[in-house]
Amino acid sequence: YYLFDKLVDCCSRHYSWNYNECAGIDNAALGPDGEALYYPDWEGENKSCKNDGGQPEYMSNNPTAWMFETLEACCTARYSWNMNDCVGAAGATTVTGSNKWYPNWEDFVCVQDCVGDSPCGGLAESWDPLYDTVETCCDTKLNWVTECVTKSGGTSTGATAAAATTSGKW
Repeated sequence: YYLFDKLVDCCSRHYSWNYNECAGIDNAALGPDGEALYYPDWEGENKSCKNDGGQPEYMSNNPTAWMFETLEACCTARYSWNMNDCVGAAGATTVTGSNKWYPNWEDFVCVQDCVGDSPCGGLAESWDPLYDTVETCCDTKLNWVTECVTKSGGTSTGATAAAATTSGKW
C-alpha cells in the first residue's frame, strides 16, 4: 500500500499536488515541442493567459491542471466569460471577427463582428446572434428603430423598405 516499485507510481499516489518535484521532472511547464505553456495570469492584471515561464510554482507542479498548449485553450478554460479580452490582452494579432452583423443594444444599431472603425463594433460575444447582412440584423432584432440600416453604417438596398410597405407592417 505504501511501497511502490517505481518512483512515478509513488509520486502519483501520494504527491499528485507536487508530482513534478517528487518525480524530479524539470521543465514541467514546457509543451511537447519545448515551448512554454500558457497559464492564467491571476497574479498580474488578471485579464489573460501568458506563456512567459513566470507561472506560480503550484501551476508548474501540476501543469495538467493549470497549463495549456495554446492561448485559446487557456482562455477558454480560465476566461471563458471574457474570451475576447483574454485573447486580445495577450497581444494576439490573428484575432479577427466574422464580419457578420449583430445588435448593439446600447446604441440600438447593428454593428459588424470586427475590430476597427465603424461599422465594426468589436468582436461579437458568444451569445450575440450573427446575421449575414445589416438588413437582416435590423429586421430581426431592431425592427422598431427608424432607419436602422442607415444608422448602423450600412446601405439599404431598398428591399427592406419595399417589403415593409407591401406587407403593411412597420
